[in-house]
Amino acid sequence: MLAQGFKAQGLKSGQTVANLFAAGNLWSSFLAVDKALSICGAIQLPIGALGEVSTIVSYLKRFLPQAVFGLPSLLVSYANYCQSQNIKLTIPHIFYAGEHISQGAKDFLNLVWGTQKFSSAGYASVDAGPIAYQCEHCASGEHHLFAKQVHLEVLDEEAVVTSLFRKCMPIIRYKTGDRITLINENCPCGSREPKFLLQGRLDGQVNIWSCRLLISDIEKSFSDLGLIIPLYQLRLKTVKESDELIEKLFIAVEN
Repeated sequence: MLAQGFKAQGLKSGQTVANLFAAGNLWSSFLAVDKALSICGAIQLPIGALGEVSTIVSYLKRFLPQAVFGLPSLLVSYANYCQSQNIKLTIPHIFYAGEHISQGAKDFLNLVWGTQKFSSAGYASVDAGPIAYQCEHCASGEHHLFAKQVHLEVLDEEAVVTSLFRKCMPIIRYKTGDRITLINENCPCGSREPKFLLQGRLDGQVNIWSCRLLISDIEKSFSDLGLIIPLYQLRLKTVKESDELIEKLFIAVEN
C-alpha cells in the first residue's frame, strides 16, 4: 500500500533514495519505508536519523539521492546545517511523514536544496496501518483513501476508520483524532477512490517540530506561576532568523 502511494507520486524504479526516518526504539517508519522502497525497485541509502547531522549530510552530498524520506523538522535541521556550512546540495524530491510541513519549511528547503516537489509519504496510524495516499494531482493535505483496504467514516468532522485487511487484531471504527473534509470531485489521475482533505488535529495538542505539547501543559504552567488566565490563544509560526528556520510559539493573553 505504501509502495502504491510512492509510485503515484512519481517515484520510479532505479532512482536513488535516502531513508532518513529513525530506526530502532520501536519506531516502525524506517522499516516500513524500507520494505515499500524495495517493492518500488529504488536504490536505497539506509542512512536513518540517529547519526550526527554532519555525517548524514556527508552521505547526502556523496551519494546525491534524487529523493529523501524523513520528518520535516529533521530535514529542516539538515538544511540549516548545509546553509551554515555553505554546503551546496540538491534534493529534487522530498517525501515527508509524521508531521505537518509548513509552507515556510517548503520555501526554505526549496531555497537551500532546490527542492521542487514535496509529497506525503502516506497518511497512516500505528494501530490502523496505511489509510490514504497522495497522487501527483493532490494539493497539500489532500489524500486518496485506500478504499479496498480501509472503510472511512466522518463523524463530527473526525476521520474514523475500520481496517479491512487486519484480521488477527481487528481495527473497527478507530478514532484517528484528525479532522478531515471529503472532496466530492473526480481526480485527474483517474482514481475512483474517495478523496479528502486532512485539516489537522481535533485534540488539545500542538506539534512543534517532532515534540507534542498539550494545551493542559500550558495551563499547568500558568498555574505553577500563580497566574489566572481566563482567555488565551496559541499561535505557532515558522520564521526565519539568522539564516535558520525555526518555529516560535506565541501566547496571546487576555486579562
